[in-house]
Amino acid sequence: MKRIRMQRARRLMRNPIGGRVKAAIAWTLLSGVFLLASCATTGGNRPSEDRNTKTREKAARYYNEGLSSLRGGEYRDAIRLFEKSVQLDPQDPWPYNDMGIAYGKLGMLDKEISCYDKAIGLEPRFAQALNNKGIALHMLGRYDEARQSLESAVKADMLYESAHINLGIVLASQKRYELSLLSLDNALRLDPTSERALFNKGLVLEEWGKYEDAVKAYDELLRLRRGYAEVYLHKATCLERLERVPEALEVLELAIQAKPDSAEAFCRRGWVLGKLGKHDDAVKSFDRAISFNSSYAEAYAGKAACLSALGQWEASLEASDLALRHKPQSIDALKVKAEALRGLGREEEAKAVLDQVKALEAAPAVETAPQTPSEP
Repeated sequence: MKRIRMQRARRLMRNPIGGRVKAAIAWTLLSGVFLLASCATTGGNRPSEDRNTKTREKAARYYNEGLSSLRGGEYRDAIRLFEKSVQLDPQDPWPYNDMGIAYGKLGMLDKEISCYDKAIGLEPRFAQALNNKGIALHMLGRYDEARQSLESAVKADMLYESAHINLGIVLASQKRYELSLLSLDNALRLDPTSERALFNKGLVLEEWGKYEDAVKAYDELLRLRRGYAEVYLHKATCLERLERVPEALEVLELAIQAKPDSAEAFCRRGWVLGKLGKHDDAVKSFDRAISFNSSYAEAYAGKAACLSALGQWEASLEASDLALRHKPQSIDALKVKAEALRGLGREEEAKAVLDQVKALEAAPAVETAPQTPSEP
């Protein structure tokens, strides 16, 4: 099941010269509002406090430089600067949080989680760090721990929309669909126009087999912003499952309008045209998909199926072999290959291919982590 990328939270630039200020988190990470700690000077007659203030100001400068490096993709440099910041101001949890993000970008998830733990140790109700730790644990497949961390984030800040969404994603990974939808609905109560919440709600309903409700969620999202190619694709899937195939074709045309170079949209269009018996048009659609992605096994398999339906056995066999070159265990491609071999009178070869199909179908399913496409 595809889900939107879970987003980490980090702090915006810090004011190094004093005053308590509010700042909105930007960038591609989680949004929220927080108060920056005051580091205002108190006057020359308090020299120890003045030195402490100057130290904090220097720590803040390193921190801000670290944020700039983080934004620029210079993750190791960001870590170095955040480390300098915490050496000067070890009680500030934010550099640990952002250091964790940098380690995560480098794929060093254990160090990432360790940084969040340090931040949480300094501030147990640090919602952003709890959220980020939950994301990292989810990426490691440690769903129970991820759920617990995200539940703590929500308890620390009930208005934290993105934490509600991420909790919903983790619950869906555990197939706890009702609780997942409750969490996503909590996010939508905070922001009824949240595209991430609506998209993920549709995805959860789709995976759960509630196709009518999933279509409603996707339609609500499309009312907010049309031209979402990926949403059109998921809506078309649901319509196909509901046997509303002509409607699915109309939606796929919209997906292609939104993203004319989408190999997936043309491939899916080919399958739908095949269901409608329009095999010649389907072959053309599969060819368009292959022109955008020459290793697209599903497109070759679909093309092979339509060529088989047209009685073009040699061409079907060639297309199915190309599908299997790119995806050797494609059951769809193997079935079509067997059909093409039979059409050519090569019964023994067809039987051997069908034996492969039986072996693959008897094998236990492999659990895979949910995919996380870019935010639409």
